[in-house]
Amino acid sequence: RKFGPIPGGGPVSIYVFENQASFRLNVFGSEDPELDVTGLADHVSRRIFITSYHDGCRPKKRLLQTPVHELVHIYLPHGYIYIREGTACYFADMLVPLAEDDIPAGFADLRFYVDGPEATKIAYFASSWMMKYIYEECLDRRMADFRAWMASPDDYSVLGFADETEFFAAWGDWLREMFGYS
Repeated sequence: RKFGPIPGGGPVSIYVFENQASFRLNVFGSEDPELDVTGLADHVSRRIFITSYHDGCRPKKRLLQTPVHELVHIYLPHGYIYIREGTACYFADMLVPLAEDDIPAGFADLRFYVDGPEATKIAYFASSWMMKYIYEECLDRRMADFRAWMASPDDYSVLGFADETEFFAAWGDWLREMFGYS
């Protein structure tokens, strides 16, 4: 996929750590195993920190997707967490099916970092499907239109909807059909 120029231009530095423990210690200053993270991007300083794919903390495929996920944060930074993480997961091909009960009815159902790790995982998964829907179905895979939408994501008319409620209803129907729940 072509993202266009990197905002701010210039090089991106990538730091690879031998294992997740050294990643946590060097990036977060913590040895806490509850901090279950394998990558971090700082789009302002244009630095990416990742755990080596040789570490067994995740399946190898997942660790190989992490650099792409983090690069997307550099190329397409955003302040809204559901856009930032959903876009990175979508473009890194980190889509995970959703259970029917996990299909959000609104933004309040995207529980990032408030109800524990399982709710956060579901929020990541749902957000990635939302970005897939927006990019492929609403914007017909046009990156320029996707970038324009990212600049004003509360304008649902860009996506062909009157408001948030209409968007979530259509997206929910699309997800139910995609996963065979309808």
